[in-house]
Formats: sequence, C-alpha cells, structure tokens
Amino acid sequence: MIDEKKIMQYADGSLPQEEHEEVKKAIETDPNLKKLYNTYKETGDLLFKLGNEIKSKPIPEPLKEKISKFNDLDEAPKSSDKKKFILFRLPKIQYAAIAALFIVVLYSTFQTNSPVVVDKVLDDKINKQRFKASATLNFDVLETLPSINDLNKGMLNTESFKKSYDDFIDLLTIEKKIDDENSDNNFIKQIGTSIKAAFRKEDAKAIYSKWKGSVVWITNPVSYVEDDKIMVHGALGTGSVIDNDGLILTNWHVVDQAKQVWVYPFPKDKAKGLDMNKVSNAEKFLAKVIASSKKTDLALIKITGLPKRITPIPLGINDEVVPGEKVFALGHPIGFGWSITEGIVNQIRINEKWNYGPDPEEGEEFDHEATLVQSSANISGGNSGGPLFNEKGNMIGINSIGYEEANNINLAVAVMHAKEIIENKENIDIKIKAEINPITPAKLKQKYPNLKTQDYDKNGIIDTWYVDVNNNGVEDGVYYEVESNIKGEKEDGLIEIAEFDFNENGVSEVLLDDQDLDGIPNVKLINKDDIEYGAWSTIAIDIDQDGTFDHFQDY
Repeated sequence: MIDEKKIMQYADGSLPQEEHEEVKKAIETDPNLKKLYNTYKETGDLLFKLGNEIKSKPIPEPLKEKISKFNDLDEAPKSSDKKKFILFRLPKIQYAAIAALFIVVLYSTFQTNSPVVVDKVLDDKINKQRFKASATLNFDVLETLPSINDLNKGMLNTESFKKSYDDFIDLLTIEKKIDDENSDNNFIKQIGTSIKAAFRKEDAKAIYSKWKGSVVWITNPVSYVEDDKIMVHGALGTGSVIDNDGLILTNWHVVDQAKQVWVYPFPKDKAKGLDMNKVSNAEKFLAKVIASSKKTDLALIKITGLPKRITPIPLGINDEVVPGEKVFALGHPIGFGWSITEGIVNQIRINEKWNYGPDPEEGEEFDHEATLVQSSANISGGNSGGPLFNEKGNMIGINSIGYEEANNINLAVAVMHAKEIIENKENIDIKIKAEINPITPAKLKQKYPNLKTQDYDKNGIIDTWYVDVNNNGVEDGVYYEVESNIKGEKEDGLIEIAEFDFNENGVSEVLLDDQDLDGIPNVKLINKDDIEYGAWSTIAIDIDQDGTFDHFQDY
C-alpha cells in the first residue's frame, strides 16, 4: 500500500531503490498522490533555495559569536566509533523543515532591525522540554579520555558546555514579531509561512473559516416513490467542490432520480441568513449529475461558471485515518445551513452493508456496501453528501448516515470510494447520466411561432407562454417558470411547468412538471373530472425518465 510516508521518502530521495518503480507508477496513476508528491517536492526545493539564500549572505557578527561557542565542542578528539543521538524520528523532509525554521529564526534575529519578543527563560526542566518539541538535530556523542593536567577541556569542560547549551535554548525560545512594513526579507517570510502550514493542525473554527465556501447546498426537486407511495418533495443535501472545473462530490441518495439539481454556494452576504428560504433567493447554479454509484452511495455533479472565490477541498488518504483522531462535519442538518460539528473517529467499518429502508428479505442483497468512517461528529438529515474533515483540512469521508435511535453513531463513506468514482467513470457500477435538453423560450417559439407571452409577476421579464396546440385559433396550453410564479425567485429562462386544456373548456386536464429541467417531465397531475381548475385527482411519476409514467396514485 502506497502511503504518505513513502511519497515523502520518494520526494526527498530516502526511499529504498527497489520501491521506486512501484511508487512512481502509483504517483502517475493517482492524481491525489501526484499532488502530494508535488507538494513535498516543492517544499524540498524551497528549503534548498533557502539554504543557498542564507549561504550567499555574510553571517552577522553576533551570530558568529554564538556559533563559535558551539565550535568549542569540537576541540576534543573524536572516537572513530561515533553514535547518533536522535530525539525522535521524523521523515527527512520534516527534519529539513525544522532545521530550516531554526536557521530562519537565528538568521532573522541577528539580521533584522524589526522588533522581536523574547519569552522569559524558565528553569532547566522546561528548557529541555522546549528543546525536544522545537527541533530534531543530530549530535555526536564524544568519547574522550580526560588529561590529568587539563580537566577543563572537551567533554569535561562542563561550564562551557552548559553555557553553550543555555545559549542554544535561549535562541530556541525567541519568538519573532516582525513588522511587515519594516521587514525586507520576503523570502524568509515565505519559507516561514510554508513551514508553519505544513505542520499546522486545524481546529473547528479554522476548518469552518477555510472551507465553508467550498461546501454547497444541494436541492433535488425530483419526486420519488417510497413504500409504494409517490413523495412529491425532493431531497436536500450537501456537496463538496473538489476541483476548479466545478466538480462536486455528494451522496447518491441526494441526487437519486435526477439528471440536474440546484446548487447554492455559501452566500456572499451571510447577514441575510443561511436558512433555505434565504439562500434559495441568492446565487444558484443548475448542476448536471454526471456519474453516480448506488453501491457506494456516491455521486458526482458538475456546475459551470464556478466562482473564483471557491477553493476545491483536498481529498485525504483513508489508510492514515485511525480511531481517536479529531474530525469535523460541515453541512446543513435539517435545513440549518453551514453547521459544523466536532468529534473523533470511533472506528473504521470495513465493507459495511446497509439499506436506507427496511433490511432486505431473505435471498435479497443490501443496496449499499462501502468502507465507512464512524465518528462522534453529529450529523442529521441535510448533512448527507457533506465533507468529514481531518485536522489537516483534508476530506476523509462523505457524511451519509446518522442513527436517531443510537447514541451519537455517525457514518461517512470513506473518501477512497470517491477516488474510485472519479477515476473510473466507465465502470459498469457507475451510472452516467443522459444529456440534458431543457425547454427554453427559444425552443418553444420554434415549435409554436404564434405563441403569446405574459409577464405574470410584472417584473419586466417574460415568464409565461400561451400556445395553440391543435392550431384551431384557441389557446389550450400554457408553459411557465415555477420560480417566478410560486417562489418569487428571479427567472432563469428555463421552463418547468406545462398545463393543457385539451377539450378547451377553460379547465386544465393535465399538468406536467419537469422538476430537474432536463426536458422530460418527472411528474404528471390529472384532473379526471375536468370541472374545477386545480382539482387534481391523480398523480403519476416517471421513475426511470424514459418518457413513460411508471407509477400512479390518488393525488
């Protein structure tokens, strides 16, 4: 299994030669591993550049004096049997990063004219603790035989050694507070920022601040059948933007039956509110469902015109997830937009099987199977499809299941399954959705050149079109946009509803609703008595969207 450690070793050249080919192929075929490799490679290059930067400049005199104190340790003859003392083990790139950061602190302290803040140095015990937490260095353990006439040199020169050690600890406790306007060393600032980012762990506040704009609200308007009954309400869920081209990851059950769904990003003006009725009147996109896997309960949707302010969420590596690590869930539980919860990983459930409805009968199979990340980060209906973050800000799961009857059992589909659906869209288990062909005013006018129009809500935009289906001079059909007529939203030029009065008695017998705007009606309402307008008696649904209504029931 290729993990992050091997990618790191491959980047810094410490990976055993016999493993090079395997890691190289994995990087070439896995975009996430390639991204990880490039990150470590860039970090190494940056550290190398830092070394040349520092090497090319003269060492400040105060720093020379400090260095000379350490050189005193080399006066004693060294044994050929040298031993290395390592405080704790880290990959080479992290050694380099910590060492570089130490150099930066030293160099900046003695070079800059900017103010610095120095902590009060505490007792030796605390100094030792800070030393171990701050750097990892290799020291030679010098084995010398003291001279009878000179017991104050080399390893026996304890006073000098302690003074050098205390000076070294003093330097490690210095925290620089540099005024950007006075500092002229932008490269030092750049490498310092990069190193801090490489090792920083995020809390809930930081996760929310950084990634709320990359988490979207999804509404699926398509009706569905549940327990042999037509449910005329669609699904509500969450999605994560995962690339700059508008690709969004969510759950299969969020977009089930739909070819297109509405996507609402984090509003530019959050002061107006984050609940659904506020967000739906703001910026929105129509996203096409491009792939889905019922087995793993995952789906991909795509929007065009992704706002530049949205940053894609990076995908993590499930092999590194362990029980006990901190995680964060971000989504829209029961309509409370952009809510974040915190918890820990409770367990990894390998190849778990489940249904969202009743368990299968004998001889039947479960609908879904995947590896799940169980956590204590609370989720509810509306969180489905949203990200489960680790402390690095990487998505390690797609929130899917919350048990109301259980005490804080929350399950997310492992992100490795998302990588599978992204990389293997042609897999037979992954359903590619059909092309979208919504009804527009232009198409309507092409079929009915003599149609009449109306601005129903009187906002200056045409939203209703009357047609003569049988060309006898009597209007017997009307098309309109449901947003303008019902929800009060701005017209988008896409037509959802059509009503027909076939016997031309002034009462519509049939209403068709293209809920996902793909040009094929999802729902049909029938007025069998044909006496009173809106007195619908029957509702029908086209489940597989083949143009034939599959399921009928009383309205």
